[in-house]
Amino acid sequence: MTNFRQIQLRYDPVEDRIRVQIAVGSGGTADLWLTRRLVGELLPAMAKSLAKGSKTAGRTLPEWRDEVLSFEHQRAVNEVVSSGRAKLGAEATEPEPTTRAEIARTVGLRCHPDGSGRLAFNTESDSVAIDLDADRLHMVCALLMKLVTQAGWALPIGVPWLQEQAGLHSGRDPKHSDA
Repeated sequence: MTNFRQIQLRYDPVEDRIRVQIAVGSGGTADLWLTRRLVGELLPAMAKSLAKGSKTAGRTLPEWRDEVLSFEHQRAVNEVVSSGRAKLGAEATEPEPTTRAEIARTVGLRCHPDGSGRLAFNTESDSVAIDLDADRLHMVCALLMKLVTQAGWALPIGVPWLQEQAGLHSGRDPKHSDA
């Protein structure tokens, strides 16, 4: 397991990949590319883990479960940002540059009952694993969805509450506002 200080995700349109830079506690940086295929496998696994870790959603009627998960997801993302544990957009600091990013061949997710998880990125030459509490796992999931949308990748995520957060296939009338 790597003790990390920061994880940064960006879409690179030239590479058509998501770049993941992880500033590790030892002062180095793990620099990885995530392909469309890998992200398409990871997002549903993350969503399943987050849903399984939700105590509220498990006690909710099936017809309301996606709505509850959507609310929990948004609350977690807002909590991480407002607490200062994450920054979005131009506020994020740049990790130390590295010479070359490696393509992640596999990404593993080990889920814990409390909704937290361990992400393990494996390249041809190395691997890096990071532990994320449930809120940070929500944040990484939200950032990945944002980048998938930015990239224009039509991935079959199959998770309505997560797609709704990203503005994809929400099923809501875009002219209607709950304000």
